[in-house]
Formats: sequence, structure tokens, C-alpha cells
Amino acid sequence: MLRGLKRFDRKRIAEDCFGIDEARLCSWVHTLVYIRNLCAHYSRIWNRTLAIKPMITKRLPEWKDISNHKIFCVFLIFKKLMIIPEQWEAWRNDLISLLEEYKNINTKMMGFPDDWQERLNCHKI
Repeated sequence: MLRGLKRFDRKRIAEDCFGIDEARLCSWVHTLVYIRNLCAHYSRIWNRTLAIKPMITKRLPEWKDISNHKIFCVFLIFKKLMIIPEQWEAWRNDLISLLEEYKNINTKMMGFPDDWQERLNCHKI
């Protein structure tokens, strides 16, 4: 649907709503559709190497040393695209609870940095 819009409209949505460029937004949405399809077909995503990698920015501290081929980068995309802070906080808290419930999961295999909780704390990235 996003790619069906005129470039001017995509650019305005990307910049005005999310503060990113249009190419990055299209890349992120493409990756999110890929992740959605994996989940819809009961595929494993926790330690998957993403076949459709999003464009990421290394210039912001939250993205430093983050791989664009692991699921943690998708979580940072969620953080950026969830424009209602309460929605992000609820999602983040659910993720933390899930990881606490399954402590044997190796978060490094998911691309989590050592300071992942700090990176997921504040709303804006």
C-alpha cells in the first residue's frame, strides 16, 4: 500500500510522521511485512538471519553496533514507528516479561546488545 502512494505522499508521511526519509520508511515496512509473513506461517524468528534487511542508521546511539539482519533491529523499528508512547511501553513491557519467562533464550542470537533494555526504554529514537 505504501509503495502505491505517490512519492511526494510517501515522503511527507516518512518525514512528517516519523522523522525519517522515504527510502528508509519503505525499507522498514518491507521488512515488517516479511516478519509478519514469517509469524503468520509459524516460522521461527528468534534467531533467524533476516533475508529482507531494513535500512538502519548508525548515527544515533540507539543503533550503534546493531545488526540489520537480526530481530532486535526490528524492535527498534517498532519503537520508532509506534507514535503513541503508551503503546510502545506496553509492547516493550510484554517483551521484557516474555524474556524473563524464557530465561534460557540467548538474546545475543537475536542481535540484542548488552544494554538492550536502556535502548528500548525511552520512546524517541
